[in-house]
Amino acid sequence: MDGFNFDEFEEYNESQEELLERSMDNGYKILSGEITIDELLFTTGIIDLVYLPFDFYKLLSTQKFEEVVQEEMVKYFEDREEFEKCNFLKSMKYSDYSKLFNDFYDRI
Repeated sequence: MDGFNFDEFEEYNESQEELLERSMDNGYKILSGEITIDELLFTTGIIDLVYLPFDFYKLLSTQKFEEVVQEEMVKYFEDREEFEKCNFLKSMKYSDYSKLFNDFYDRI
């Protein structure tokens, strides 16, 4: 499962906007610890309906983490004026992200 290609979202339509919103909200909830990946998977019922801005089956590189989490996700939440989320994402360390996903990988 690949993350969103943000370059393709130049012209939004309603369904793309909804998918982007769901993706960003899910990504934030997981990164912030509000929900776990397991909880997200079980609440959607079907894995194909899990939208995230990154592939949760493959650990992001440090560079990709900075691009997706600390740039694209931050920009998205800045545009929505959700500055607390921006601050959290900007301050998140790659090691925190890695631990979060390594814990998930250890269970699958």
